Amino acid sequence: MKALTLRICLIMAGLFWCSLVLAQENSVQPYYGDVNVTASGLKELTNESVPLVANVYINGRFVGTTPYMDGLPGGEYQIRVEANGDSRLYPINVIPGKNCSVDALLTVPISDEERVAVQRRKDEAAARRQAEQLKAFQPVIEAWKREDAAVQQKRKSLLTASGLLLASGTVMTIAGIVFAVKFNRQDDNYQSALSQFEQATAPEDIEANRDYLQGLQTDKKRNRIFAGIFISAGITAVVTSLVLMGITPKRPKRPDAPFEYSAISFRAMPFAATGAGGISLAATF
Repeated sequence: MKALTLRICLIMAGLFWCSLVLAQENSVQPYYGDVNVTASGLKELTNESVPLVANVYINGRFVGTTPYMDGLPGGEYQIRVEANGDSRLYPINVIPGKNCSVDALLTVPISDEERVAVQRRKDEAAARRQAEQLKAFQPVIEAWKREDAAVQQKRKSLLTASGLLLASGTVMTIAGIVFAVKFNRQDDNYQSALSQFEQATAPEDIEANRDYLQGLQTDKKRNRIFAGIFISAGITAVVTSLVLMGITPKRPKRPDAPFEYSAISFRAMPFAATGAGGISLAATF
């Protein structure tokens, strides 16, 4: 009986000792942390994702290729993933007992044939979009063309009339000024002839001076009337021309882009006509 009791005590003591050892082992903190490194590629131009095998460097030392998995002591590391001339650097902090993952995204170059094909597809897509936009925008363009044609017709009529009025008004004003100058000269001649008439004593001189004075007086009256008529009509024509230019409508802008006027527009017509009228008047006088 005593031997049985002793055996039971020994077994209980052994179990207690094992439980103490296990508890002590479980209380020890881990020293390593797991590091997982994967890589994927992204093609140039197409942005297509492709699988990729890349080289892995830890603190500048080559350790393997992706997918890479290892345990590292706790601390800070520099993970560099490199493939096809492209590399990425990832600083990590390894915590013992925890996982640390690095998923690198690298650029994958494409061949010249693929680059040409991609560019061709982009050009074709852009051409299709432009054609669709133009088709959808065509009614607006047609409406603008009709409105622009109507406005151009009205502009042409108004600006042509304005140019003619400005040219004729300028010519008439200059002609009126010429008649006014002649009137002033004849007035001076009339005053001189009148002085000679008052000093004349011979009957034939008095009669000749009287006829000359009457002729000068008739010319003065005619030149004064012509000067007033031409100057008034010329100023009226010029003012009317300016009014017509002021009420001339502007051409509507193109819906998809600002409309650029040509270097020679209808607004140059009045000034050109004025120049031509001035040259003609100078040649006349």
